[in-house]
Amino acid sequence: MLGKIASAVRVRLAIEPESITSLARDPYGDDVIANRMYLLARLAAKRLTSETLSGLRDWIEKARQRLGDYPYFLAWRAICEDGPDAVVAVLTDATEYGRYMRAVVSLRPFVSQEERDAFYRPRLC
Repeated sequence: MLGKIASAVRVRLAIEPESITSLARDPYGDDVIANRMYLLARLAAKRLTSETLSGLRDWIEKARQRLGDYPYFLAWRAICEDGPDAVVAVLTDATEYGRYMRAVVSLRPFVSQEERDAFYRPRLC
C-alpha cells in the first residue's frame, strides 16, 4: 500500500537501516543549518537529471566568472565533468568535504570565505 501511495505522488520509497537514517538526520551534530543542507542535498541528488546537471554546470561557470577562479569552483567544474554519479557522491557526502562543497553551491553563510579558502587551497592548488 505504501508503494502505491509513493508511486501516486511520484516519490521513491526506500527503507534504510536505522544507522544510516540517524546519520542522515544529524551528521553535523548541533549545526542545524548544515544538517538541513545535507538533507536537502540528498533529496536533490535523488532528483538529479541531465537538465539539472547542465544547470549546475552553467551556474558554477557564471559564479566562477563573477567571483574568480577559486579552487572550489574549479573542483565543482571537474566534478560535473565526471558526471552525475560524481555530483551525487559529493551532494550526499556527510564529511566536512561534502559540507564545504554544498556550501559553495548554495552560497550558505555557515561556511565562511576564510574557512573555504583554508580547506581548499592545500587540497586543490
